[in-house]
Amino acid sequence: MAQNHGTNPVGCPFIKKVHDPSWECPIQTSTQPVLPSNTSGTEFGKMVSLIVAEKDAALNIAAYRGDATTNFRLAARNIHLTTRAHYKEMMTNVGANVFPLMIFADADDGVPGGLGGMITIYFKDYTIHRVVPTPPTYELLKNLSHMVIGVFTMVSPWFNCPKGLELTHLQTYLAQVIAAKHAGELDGVKIDDTLKKRALDMFAIVSKYLEEWIDAKSCSTADFQKFAEEMNKYIPNNIIEAATIQADALYPALKKIRKDMGELWKHMYVVIPTVWPVSALNPRVEVISKLMDADQVNTKVFLLDNLHSVAEYRETLGRIIGDRASANLIFGTKNLEREKMLYSLSTRQDLMANASHDAVEEIHKKHSTPEGTLKH
Repeated sequence: MAQNHGTNPVGCPFIKKVHDPSWECPIQTSTQPVLPSNTSGTEFGKMVSLIVAEKDAALNIAAYRGDATTNFRLAARNIHLTTRAHYKEMMTNVGANVFPLMIFADADDGVPGGLGGMITIYFKDYTIHRVVPTPPTYELLKNLSHMVIGVFTMVSPWFNCPKGLELTHLQTYLAQVIAAKHAGELDGVKIDDTLKKRALDMFAIVSKYLEEWIDAKSCSTADFQKFAEEMNKYIPNNIIEAATIQADALYPALKKIRKDMGELWKHMYVVIPTVWPVSALNPRVEVISKLMDADQVNTKVFLLDNLHSVAEYRETLGRIIGDRASANLIFGTKNLEREKMLYSLSTRQDLMANASHDAVEEIHKKHSTPEGTLKH
């Protein structure tokens, strides 16, 4: 058995000498005998005495329900845990029962293309309709504009020690840029001549600076800003063109879907997956909002952050719709306070939101001077 030459994690009382290689603790592992071979020895008796002495402490730990107050709290907690388990089940089952449902995603790794808007609609009869209207040019424009961010991620860790620049990632990126430039120069590349020239120019700029930094084994903030300044000659146009291409593709596609769906369109829920940088002003929200009335947008279009699968979208949607259903029956509109509860449970606010707001305001007043500054 490996010897423990440091602390004794199980607190075994048989330790005589920490560095005694002949000693073995009888309770360290299941392969060791529980009892010493001689049960009449003093070590055995000492162990029994220690176990007996620990009785009250062990019993107190075993009685994990605690005193009457703790037991009451745990009993209430058990109810809550059961509530949460059933609530989780409700989220899943209600979410699976939402039809028609549109998932208006930016892209899907399982589908070629799709960047800029992929529309998938799930119907009650379990048929699925998918449209990927945004052309590949949109993706190309974004790829070109994102290169400056890609380079930033690889050089910024060394801005405070430029000479420590790690070259491996830059060399790999440089090889990819050179390969892309070569691919763009081949005969038969069918893209707009102006865009093609812009792409080749941007590849050349990236290549030039990466080669300089790799040769110098250094990149300062000033070096990067000089590079970014050159890239900015092209990025604004890329962004404007990409936005125009996206709108020109998505709007007619959605308009056709609306026409084909007829009355079902008015009953459709829409999930728009997103991430924080695109959550305040999202182009997919903008375009869908032009084709729905305000009430439908406010009640059936949901911008969901940082979810990654249809199952997660549906579960969150199940929570929203399940909360709204329960809020109507539990709170209703009998008075203003009940309306606040209904509103909170049915929207992005928490049920405690209004009460929490009032409580925070009150405690802030208690700790503030009349001028509004905090008391010391």
